[in-house]
Amino acid sequence: DTLRARLLKKGYDPNRIRPDQAAEFQDVVLQTIVEIESEGSNESMNDTIISKVDTLPVNDPQTQAEKEEVQKTDDIPKIRPTIYGQEIFRNQSIEVFKNSEDIVPPEDYVIGTGDKIGVVGFGRSQFDQILEVNPDGFITPSSIPRIPVRGLTFGALKELLYQRFQQYYVISRGEFQVTINKPRNITVNVFGEAVSPGSYTLPAFNTAFNVISAAGGPTVIGSVRNIKVISGGNVRKLDAYEFMSDPSVARNFFLQSNDYIHIPVAEKVVSIEGAVVRPFMYELLDTENLTSLLTYAGGAKANSFLSDVQVIRYLDDRQVVTNINYKELSVGGGDYILLNGDRVMIKTIDDDAVNFITINGAVQFPGKYERRQDMRISDLLAQSRLKPESRLDYAFVLIHQPDNTYRYQRVSIENILANPASPENIILQDLDQVQILTLSSFTEQRTFTVSGAVRKPETFSVDPIGQIKLEDAILMAGGLNLQASDFGYIIRRDPAEPKTVSYLRVNLREAFNNPDAEDNVNILAGDRIVVFNKSDLRDNLTVSIFGAVRKPGTFSYGPDMSLGDVINLAGGFTFSADRERINIARSEFSAGKDLKITEYTAQLSPDFSLNAETDKSVLLMPYDHIYVREIPEFELQQTITLKGEVKYPGVYAILKDNERISDLIARAGGLTGEAFADGARMYRHGDSTGLVVINLSEILSNNNIPSNVALRSGDVIDIPKSRELVTIGGNVNLDEEYSDRYLQGEKSISVAFRGEKSAKYYVDNFAAGVSEEGAPSEIKVQYADGHVKKTQKFLFFNTYPKVTRGAIISVGDKSVKPVSTEEKEDINWGTILRDTLTQATAVLTILILVDQLGK
Repeated sequence: DTLRARLLKKGYDPNRIRPDQAAEFQDVVLQTIVEIESEGSNESMNDTIISKVDTLPVNDPQTQAEKEEVQKTDDIPKIRPTIYGQEIFRNQSIEVFKNSEDIVPPEDYVIGTGDKIGVVGFGRSQFDQILEVNPDGFITPSSIPRIPVRGLTFGALKELLYQRFQQYYVISRGEFQVTINKPRNITVNVFGEAVSPGSYTLPAFNTAFNVISAAGGPTVIGSVRNIKVISGGNVRKLDAYEFMSDPSVARNFFLQSNDYIHIPVAEKVVSIEGAVVRPFMYELLDTENLTSLLTYAGGAKANSFLSDVQVIRYLDDRQVVTNINYKELSVGGGDYILLNGDRVMIKTIDDDAVNFITINGAVQFPGKYERRQDMRISDLLAQSRLKPESRLDYAFVLIHQPDNTYRYQRVSIENILANPASPENIILQDLDQVQILTLSSFTEQRTFTVSGAVRKPETFSVDPIGQIKLEDAILMAGGLNLQASDFGYIIRRDPAEPKTVSYLRVNLREAFNNPDAEDNVNILAGDRIVVFNKSDLRDNLTVSIFGAVRKPGTFSYGPDMSLGDVINLAGGFTFSADRERINIARSEFSAGKDLKITEYTAQLSPDFSLNAETDKSVLLMPYDHIYVREIPEFELQQTITLKGEVKYPGVYAILKDNERISDLIARAGGLTGEAFADGARMYRHGDSTGLVVINLSEILSNNNIPSNVALRSGDVIDIPKSRELVTIGGNVNLDEEYSDRYLQGEKSISVAFRGEKSAKYYVDNFAAGVSEEGAPSEIKVQYADGHVKKTQKFLFFNTYPKVTRGAIISVGDKSVKPVSTEEKEDINWGTILRDTLTQATAVLTILILVDQLGK
């Protein structure tokens, strides 16, 4: 509603906008939205900045005041700038020095009351003094009369102190140093259009620019060009644009305590849009106008149209548009006066260049050329330069038409070059194109190809006049290689019938030995000469070897190849090979008969590789498969590891098949006196089995029980020392039974073994029972050998597992029954009661029978 009212006030009815007003209306809408947002943000700021005006305490300038000032500047709201220059106070371009260690003072820093000055001498005279400027403006060095320093710049101070100290000490300039160890704190009042006005206490190193940045900078309507810095009766004007072009001006704005900074409302704000480097809103001084605005905006872009600059302004309660020929105005040294609220539009030249002509084809420098007045084809050819292979009898000129199409006109380049006054040497117009043709475009490409067993297979051109023989063609391809066959083929296609192919078989050796031979035929365009490779005409004969050799694989077959040859090629036998049982599988086939696979058994002596007669005893045939078997039941030593409480722990070899745990314990000398047999564990790593639960006590008393398993390679048996403790954890009430300082955040406790009692006994007596989160039915016991037992439920009773030495008792969470989504049926309490009584009677009957049997 607010936007509609503003638009109607400006003379725009959103319901009656014509299509040709769309672009202008869009700009007006965007500008109006910015105005509304600016007013809204300013009103909201006026409600929040009142809390910032309280003066900060300065009792401890290095601690309390700085801490509160840091908090104050951190709380400044983030506001999007609308006037160019406001952003430098908000985007951390200007740092606020909140601590005295943040900066080294510049030479033009002005000394004031409270500054602490460090003076150091080193060399022949040594001294180190910290001198504070007193309220009278003096410092009092040791053994030197007091020195007035207030109002001096830091550079002048260093020179003055050197002159004074030189009178009392033996020093040179290189042996004397002056620093500001701790600058004074100053309180500066910021008011007006600041984002967060109020009093700010900061180190005196900060200039007016730093203080304005600490206050969040100007508001969206605050000035950046007419900021006043008031020091007593002295008023300095701060211009952010001057600072942005020359940051050194900041040295003119050092402050004293109780100075004031006033940020007024920006009075002359003008926006610029379109083809400028930095379109934005800018604040101008009264004496600045369109030329200054373009300068602040970074200047016009290369494609800007300055002959028609549009200025939109509000005048006499209506919006008016003015068009200015700024290009002509600036040439005469003039300018255009701008008013507050003006919007300047710089148009963009979007049209492509048309003052060129194009030449393509057989020229040295094809491309676009500037079209000059009365430029003819001959002028264009002089610039682009014809190639030797260009066709001169005719070319084409594409004459551009008003409807953006082209009309073709044929011309003779030869006539144009011979007579520039020829009517064919026409005058070219914008966007015309010239096409120069190439002679090769009209010449049929005649080639032949040589492939196969030659050194350089390639495609070659055919001379349409001369003749090429087969021998010449082969020589052009580098000649025959060593694998070349004695014959080949010429594959020839009839140009009149491309799909008709003829195959001409030629004897290559005959063609080379006798140039006049019939086989040394003439080569025609399109011929493809194929030279066969001898290896391509023969099968690849191989033999393969598998099994107990060092390098099993497939090898090329050769005449008189023996079994010993293949085994040597395969690296020889492995240690486990059975030399007396070598199987050879052979494919036996002949023409007209079925393939038959036959297996033979052979053997070799240990010295076969040195004995030529033995080596040739078994000859192989192509495609034989040789299988070298291993010695039956061959196996290298298998080892297991025995750890812990045995007399001789360590690594043991398995001596026999199905050697068992009891055998191993006996070989290790038995258990020690501290061994905890019930806690023994076995791990099997060889086949990823993992933990194997065993009962070593039972195994040692009866080696025929199932847990006395046979050992495998890689097994590890670990027998721990005797364990006398039982661990209790999980959902138990430890915090009710023990003090927090003893538990120290632990979730479990350990108690001495009290006999093989139930797990519930240990939980109730030593862990204060099951907690509210736990359930007695979820009590579990993990025994020392790794196996776990859970609480069993019979009718309404829990049967808890017994506890042994080294066991771990854990109490789990209550199990939450899932909520059923099905319709609940009515409970038949009579049936439930009847079934319960029946079960109870059966239990009592069993108890009575047991009692009678006992009697």
